[in-house]
Amino acid sequence: MLNRRYIRIKVFQVVYSFAQQENVSLEFIRKLYKGNIVKLQEAYLKILSLPIELKHFATVELDKHQHRNFTDAKRMESYKVLSENLTIDKIANDSKFASSLQSSGMNWQQEWDTFHTLFDEIEKLPSYINRSENPTLEEDKVLLKNILDFLFAESEVFNSLMEDYFIGWQEDKPVLLKNLGKTIDQITETEPLKLYHLPNPEWKEIQEFGADLLEKTIGHFEEFETLIGGRTLNWDTERIALTDSIFMKMAIAEFMFFETIPIKVTINEYLELAKVYSTPKSNSFLNGVLDNLQKDLKEEGKILKSGRGLIQ
Repeated sequence: MLNRRYIRIKVFQVVYSFAQQENVSLEFIRKLYKGNIVKLQEAYLKILSLPIELKHFATVELDKHQHRNFTDAKRMESYKVLSENLTIDKIANDSKFASSLQSSGMNWQQEWDTFHTLFDEIEKLPSYINRSENPTLEEDKVLLKNILDFLFAESEVFNSLMEDYFIGWQEDKPVLLKNLGKTIDQITETEPLKLYHLPNPEWKEIQEFGADLLEKTIGHFEEFETLIGGRTLNWDTERIALTDSIFMKMAIAEFMFFETIPIKVTINEYLELAKVYSTPKSNSFLNGVLDNLQKDLKEEGKILKSGRGLIQ
């Protein structure tokens, strides 16, 4: 499931691109943001379909071995771990997932030649080697999650493939892995898959938050630049990191135009993002400037907050 911190990162990336180019239209920026979100959906679907393809690969290889004069019994048992996985069957047989995958156009046809390498990596996992003879659905769910954990964290082949397809792969990995895990956790014998990263009311609400934040930030870019300049007189504005400048503009947009987001939440969110994306000194700098800004904007009647506010 998406959260607002992740969406703030996506908005930041688009605003950063906007700030480095000249004569970029708002329509282009909107499309760039929307495209990033669509790519996230596609990555989710593509990776969730990977176990199905690995099962197909294992089934094909198992059939080849069964028709040879000399078979490798250990290798055949290894193929069966995937070819008989109950969790993969549940994913493969879910009609909504199949329809969404087909609509996205995502598949693994061009990467089929890498599956030997991926399988060689996966079959060395302790949970793979120690799989029980007649595993339950729950046991197969744990195995599948372990496989994904390994691929995301350690497989150079898998990560290289994902980076080729998805520019924001490194930023998207934690969100994708978490939501893929949720999908697998909620698989049962009878219920359909609970799919994340697909259009639903919550997804749309968070997407719209990002789209609104993007438009407010870019639409008031010069105004916010002036506001920041008036509160950083002791700083050489040309030496203020571009990332810090963008974080401050996004924070001001939240101060002024998102009445249900508490000021404290906004400041804390951008301080956390600065730890990852900006300079070591950015945290204290942003904290001081944003605190002064929100006080001044309050006095000028430009900040009106209501409700308990959002927590993310």
